[in-house]
Order: sequence, then structure tokens, then C-alpha cells
Amino acid sequence: MPAEIMPAEIHLTRHAIKRARERCGWTASAALRMARKAYEHGLSLVAAPEEIRHYLEGRERAHNSADESRVYGQHIYIIEGGKCITILHLPKHCQPALDRLRRPRRTA
Repeated sequence: MPAEIMPAEIHLTRHAIKRARERCGWTASAALRMARKAYEHGLSLVAAPEEIRHYLEGRERAHNSADESRVYGQHIYIIEGGKCITILHLPKHCQPALDRLRRPRRTA
């Protein structure tokens, strides 16, 4: 599997800024800061649990040209060629899988 090439910087489209304002209540600068964090530290499609992976694969198909999706916090960031093209809420049916992934494992 080829290594992921990370762009030097993430930019937001006007659509992403509009959706961040509508869906998250963020300003453009907050949306940009969160998109950068999501790209650097977010959960990629490869590392996601099955429930989230299936949902993300469907969203990437809906956004035909999307290179990558990232999950960070309770949001999904659709990224194409160094540009965040939209921000979505993570659906409720995917939340338990994300919680299981975040929960520390018990050692016996």
C-alpha cells in the first residue's frame, strides 16, 4: 500500500466554510484550524472501524473526486487534493464504534 502524501497545507473551499458555519457554528478561521487538525490527527479510512469505514466509503463515492476522508471529534472532513471540500456530522449509528476505539483497553 503506498504511503499517504500529505499536502504542505490544507485549504477550505467556500462550500466547506459555509457548511462549517451552518453545521458547527464555526468561523472560517476555526474551520480551517479544525480541518488542519483533522488532517494531521484524524482517523483515516484505513484505520476506521468497519461501521465508520462503510459510511465513509459511501460519502467518498458521493463526492466522486475526494482523495481522503478524516474523522476528528464528531465530524467528518472530506478532503480532495489539499482542500477540505465539506464538513459533515458523524452519524449517530457510527458513534458507538468511535467510542469503542477511543476507550482505553483494560489489561488483565
